[in-house]
Amino acid sequence: MSPASPSLHLRLTTFLLAATLGSSGCAYGTFITGSRQQVLFKSNPEGAVVKVNGEEVGKTPVATKLTRKHDAFVELEKPGCKKKELTLDSTISPVIFANIFPFFIAGLALGCLFDFSSGGAYKLDPDQVYANLDCDEPPKPSVLPPTQ
Repeated sequence: MSPASPSLHLRLTTFLLAATLGSSGCAYGTFITGSRQQVLFKSNPEGAVVKVNGEEVGKTPVATKLTRKHDAFVELEKPGCKKKELTLDSTISPVIFANIFPFFIAGLALGCLFDFSSGGAYKLDPDQVYANLDCDEPPKPSVLPPTQ
């Protein structure tokens, strides 16, 4: 059996180097931002129950991590107040374009595929929710006046 020709070694080394460099652009969105995003919920008056997609996450003020990949339906409820409903929109995050940085098709394809499947290619908007609840009684000021 004859040893492999130097040109075969050179082609194999070049292929492995290109594949390694090309895949180094994989999944910037997932590694930089993660597949979940922290969202802060506040209300006036405070103490409203926050439900995301029907699941209670706490009372305002509260921060929770939500998946970036899908829209989130949010409800804020407090006795004596009208329920407030809103949607956090899942949109494509600009961080996805970091996959293009290495300028290799393999990195772009693999990185984008991974980011879109994991949710790292998306962001939730807004990432802070402040709700003024319409209550039977006027809400108390959220900042107390200075004492004399």
